[in-house]
Amino acid sequence: MKKIIVGAEEELTFDLEPSVSTDTNEDEYAFCVPVLAKRKIKSSNGEVQSRPVIKTHLMINNHRWNIELTLTNRGAMHYPMLLGREAMGSRILVDPSQVNLLG
Repeated sequence: MKKIIVGAEEELTFDLEPSVSTDTNEDEYAFCVPVLAKRKIKSSNGEVQSRPVIKTHLMINNHRWNIELTLTNRGAMHYPMLLGREAMGSRILVDPSQVNLLG
C-alpha cells in the first residue's frame, strides 16, 4: 500500500492478485481509493494496528451491497480476506456444518 494526498484527502493505492477461482489473464489489479478513517484493530496474535478504512461493495451470489473494509497486508496468510459480521449483517447466515452452498 502506498499513501498519497490528493487535495485535502488521503488516498491509498494498492494491488490485488486475482482469486484462484477467477478466470482472468491479469497478474494483478491496481486500485486507488479514498481513506474514510483509521481504526485500531487487534489481530489474532494480540498486536494492535492502526489500519485504513475504505468503502467498497461486496457481491455474493448476485447480491451486492456497500461495506467498509480495513486494509492490511495478508500476503503470508492462508485467506486473503476475512469477512466480518458487520459486513455480512443480516444478509448472510453462516452454517458451519455446510460447505460450498453457492457453488
